[in-house]
Amino acid sequence: MTHDSEKLIPLDWNQFPLDRSWKEVVVKFDVTVTTKSLSLNLIPDDQGNRHELIMKLHKDGLSDREISEYLNDCNILTPTGLEYYPKLIWETRKKLKNREKRRKDYDVQMGRMSFYLKK
Repeated sequence: MTHDSEKLIPLDWNQFPLDRSWKEVVVKFDVTVTTKSLSLNLIPDDQGNRHELIMKLHKDGLSDREISEYLNDCNILTPTGLEYYPKLIWETRKKLKNREKRRKDYDVQMGRMSFYLKK
């Protein structure tokens, strides 16, 4: 890591002096990270457990109606204290899929590379 007070001499990629050590060279490059990821990935444990259960039941082949009936039969309420209904299960699954997609959706691009010789 260089300090601002340290003097650097810009080099073209083909001007690297062969009589110098790499310890005398500073390489800088631009990195661009583009993401739609959420900045806050915190979900309370009880809500996360409900989400996992809903996705597991769906993966096991239960319909949204069957999942809502199962949750209600087990006295598992929504975060607002209401009973589940099929449309709410569908919306929850959709939001979870979108959330997972955003979590994985990023792009990293390496930009221009610059070489400098420490003075």
